[in-house]
Amino acid sequence: MTSAYTGLAHIQEATVPIVAALKGSNFKCQLKAINSIGSTSSLVGQALFATIPDAPVAGPASDAAVTNKERIKVTWAVITGAANGASEILSYELSMDDGAGGDFVALTAKNGSEYLKLTYTVFEGIVEGVTYRFQYRSRNAVGWSNYSPVSYITAAAKPEQPPAPQLQTATAAGLTLILSPTAEDGGSPITGYKIFRDDGNAFVANTYATELTRYTGAATTFLTTILDDGLVSGKIYRFVYVATNSYGDSDFSHHLVAGVGAPPQVSQAPLRDTTYDEYGPSTGQT
Repeated sequence: MTSAYTGLAHIQEATVPIVAALKGSNFKCQLKAINSIGSTSSLVGQALFATIPDAPVAGPASDAAVTNKERIKVTWAVITGAANGASEILSYELSMDDGAGGDFVALTAKNGSEYLKLTYTVFEGIVEGVTYRFQYRSRNAVGWSNYSPVSYITAAAKPEQPPAPQLQTATAAGLTLILSPTAEDGGSPITGYKIFRDDGNAFVANTYATELTRYTGAATTFLTTILDDGLVSGKIYRFVYVATNSYGDSDFSHHLVAGVGAPPQVSQAPLRDTTYDEYGPSTGQT
């Protein structure tokens, strides 16, 4: 493709129209100077027909399988197809603030380095329960894109396992359980607790498939009954519970083993039979 240029000597650039279908192409350019004596040509230059990448449509996300109260693992989407500005992505820059609304600081692609991974884990300076802001952008041969929307990620995870439930009372109608709070909320407030039990079939399977859904999740005691919860008199059950926050359920607590049924009645105190008392009441022997 050639283009005649008749501008003044002090004008040093010219625009050459190129059809959009050629976006992404790398053109060779050469300048030729002509006078009445003859002509001379410049060295050949390169010109890439491309634009900066599009800004990412979504911000970074937390990898819930790794993020906890001590670290945050961030993931983001690859920029590809038409979104890359018709030029290969060369690097991604992830930035975060200090958790207090301060300035964003680059974590990757610093000082012109390249970073093409789609994940990054932050360990240093993470404080349990603090919410941090993250954003990212991409770079191609033309330059950096605009930043993605800001994401808010909290240094938190599901709660720690609570202690085992305790048995308060047992009657012919049911059992009253005592629940204690977990010692660690994982960096996010506890929203409630859930109680589960097994099927009472002689510990054949170590599963707790039945949730006691009448429990509201807040009380420190709960009465589970034959009438309301399907317990069977004479069976021995294992009871567990979990703590819940916005990141999910904790592991099951250790179990409580308890049977359904009234405790045995206390028999009448034994009476002394003096018929065969050879020592007599004064000796103090029986």
